[in-house]
Amino acid sequence: MSMIRSRQHPLVREWAALGRSPRHCRKLGRTILDGVHLAQAYPGPVRAVLVSQSGATHPEIVPLLSDKSWPEALILEDTLFVSCASVKSPVGIALLVDIPNTPLPEKFSGACLWLERIQDPGNLGTLMRSAAGAGVRRVLLSSGCAQAWSPKVLRAGMGAHFALTVHEDVPLDWLSGHYEGRILAATLTMPSRPYHEEDLRGDVAFVVGNEGMGLSSESLALTHGRVHIPMERGVESLNAAVAGSLLMFERHRQLMSRP
Repeated sequence: MSMIRSRQHPLVREWAALGRSPRHCRKLGRTILDGVHLAQAYPGPVRAVLVSQSGATHPEIVPLLSDKSWPEALILEDTLFVSCASVKSPVGIALLVDIPNTPLPEKFSGACLWLERIQDPGNLGTLMRSAAGAGVRRVLLSSGCAQAWSPKVLRAGMGAHFALTVHEDVPLDWLSGHYEGRILAATLTMPSRPYHEEDLRGDVAFVVGNEGMGLSSESLALTHGRVHIPMERGVESLNAAVAGSLLMFERHRQLMSRP
């Protein structure tokens, strides 16, 4: 395995840039998977494997380095690895991979999640993790959302990305013309039905809006119905990731409990 000591090495520079800039990830069509969990969960081809000196002997990393489908690992001095990593306390492994380019289908059904301008990487990753856990296998993002494959969103998703079909920059009017199920908006505005009183077992697209402003009026006009989450008086709203997660897991509950 080759040893790298310079921050000017092309792969090290690319790694550092991808970790800093989601826009750079989008431009190059590549991203970084930081840490053992993402490395273990990733099912696709790997462009480069970067490992710290101490990580090369880590008991969880050593078995990963024996994967014959991966290129030979590049070893970085510990201080260099830490200075480039996008996490504060890196375990010692990072993979450079291509971002999947998944075309939109002409027509599709099944449960899905459509997100309008979800800007916080933690919220987006949490929603994707909940989607995978609740059996909602397709996630569509409008323009203005955080970059789905940025390292921060990937870490928040904890490997959920690899169980999902993800499309970015999808307008709701496209969804309304190609999706064969119902489109339901999560909203505080009335009239709407309590989410647990709605039959969610069929083909449903859950539409969740921006953390501060919610869904735009243009998006609301294209939905087939609205649901809300009942709350105590004096509580204005829920975090977008919590609200979206509740809706998806209510669908999962209904599927599990009703014939």
